[in-house]
Order: sequence, then C-alpha cells, then structure tokens
Amino acid sequence: SSLLSAMEYLLESEVQPITLTFIARKERQESYFDVSNKGEMHQIYKIKTNNVKGYKISPSQFSIGVNERKRVFVSFLGLREWKGRGRRRIGSKDSEEEQGEEEK
Repeated sequence: SSLLSAMEYLLESEVQPITLTFIARKERQESYFDVSNKGEMHQIYKIKTNNVKGYKISPSQFSIGVNERKRVFVSFLGLREWKGRGRRRIGSKDSEEEQGEEEK
C-alpha cells in the first residue's frame, strides 16, 4: 500500500523495533513523535527507517538526558509514483479510495 508507509525506528537502548504509521495526504505534511529517556543514564538515539521513501526525519540522531524527552519530526515530501500509464501523487483522493478497496 503506497498511501500508508510504515516507519520503523530502533532505539539503541531497546532490542524491539517500534513501527509507526504516518498517513500523508498532501505534500509537505508533517507529523511528530516524542522519544523519552526513562533510564538511569544519558542515551544516544539513532532512528533507522525500513522501506521508507519520500520522507524526511529530523533529527535522525540525537541524545537525551535522564528524564528528558525529544520531539522528532517526520515530513512527507510529496513523492510521485508511477502506476500504469498515468502519473499520480501519493496521498491523492484516488489513492485513498484504492487503499480502502484493498483493505476490504
């Protein structure tokens, strides 16, 4: 499914990756998530993405002190996708309707 892009980020202090789903309906749409350090020492985090194109993650590497939190922004850059003969933009009305039909 092109509309729903799942992003995985792995925090170095954890073994289990966390998957986020970000639905972008228009170009330059932005979302964010917070990463908290509940541990007992300063942590360095690096966000690794899996099968993600057309997105910008900022910052992708950062450090957080004990009991602090960092906000990470995810931006959709409006990547174009070729399908069949025509060209359409991911997140257009057509792709949402097609997505709904695929899930049924």
